[in-house]
Amino acid sequence: MVIYDPGSGIWICLGRSFFFFEKNKPATFNYPLYSLASDFLLFFDLLTGKEHFKKNAKNL
Repeated sequence: MVIYDPGSGIWICLGRSFFFFEKNKPATFNYPLYSLASDFLLFFDLLTGKEHFKKNAKNL
């Protein structure tokens, strides 16, 4: 069973346009282990309370 998410189609189109038209590659492609490590560090900081989720854009 395939579940269609209309939001994911937008992100796929944006990713393709960045890659093909702007010749822009995310740093995750070049440094996947650094990206994974930073994701785990951010998750740990969220769990321990060092970082907080923002409730709206005004708090940024």
